[in-house]
Amino acid sequence: MPDWFYPYPPLISGTLIQRYKRFFADIALDGETITAHCANTGPMTGICIPGNRVLLSHSDSKTRKLPYTWEAIEVNDLRPTWVGVNTALPNRLIKAALMAKLFPILGDYEQVQSEVPYGTDQKSRVDFLLTSQALPPLALPHFLFPPLPHPPST
Repeated sequence: MPDWFYPYPPLISGTLIQRYKRFFADIALDGETITAHCANTGPMTGICIPGNRVLLSHSDSKTRKLPYTWEAIEVNDLRPTWVGVNTALPNRLIKAALMAKLFPILGDYEQVQSEVPYGTDQKSRVDFLLTSQALPPLALPHFLFPPLPHPPST
């Protein structure tokens, strides 16, 4: 898979101090404490361990309240392992894969829309809606996707 598939931002290493109020994490970073956004609203039982190393991304966006996002944490089960905690990332990756047409079995769809409302009351959403002039619309929930192919070893 080409390295342009998903342009991940540079990651910054820090140490988890604490997570609180579901969306916030205090991180030790270069001798100071910063507050990072935590996109994962779940309990993160077994991985949210103060003192563990974390990876953060940084955004210069003026509209963000917090410039840092907590992306991953290192856990030490049988061996050190990085675990992704940014729950927004999987759908971004799948959308990039759909737009790059990495799932040829789905057909040659022209447009990929995400989080599309559907149903009689429009209160439900499908993860992705693929549309084309030549093919019928195809609604895709996230659990239908096979694992992405690994990039070739270099």
